[in-house]
Amino acid sequence: MLKYKMPEYTLYTFPNCQKCSEVKEILSQMGIRYHEINAGLDEGRKIFREFFEKNKESIERDSRGQITLPIFINGSRVIQGLDKIIDNL
Repeated sequence: MLKYKMPEYTLYTFPNCQKCSEVKEILSQMGIRYHEINAGLDEGRKIFREFFEKNKESIERDSRGQITLPIFINGSRVIQGLDKIIDNL
């Protein structure tokens, strides 16, 4: 018998990020389970740096050069920003 495996999602967030909080609330309302990595905390910062090094060519930055958060990983797809994440759910 084949077992259905739920897709694995990862959400990179940052403390006090309003858009990150909004995405988490929407995912919760939709019943979408995900693994959150807080890029502002020690272990999360290390994990995010590793992710960034592997994906830096595809990571978007805002007009000030800041990395756009939240970042939602759906399989191999990297989706950045509140609006784009919502559009791709």
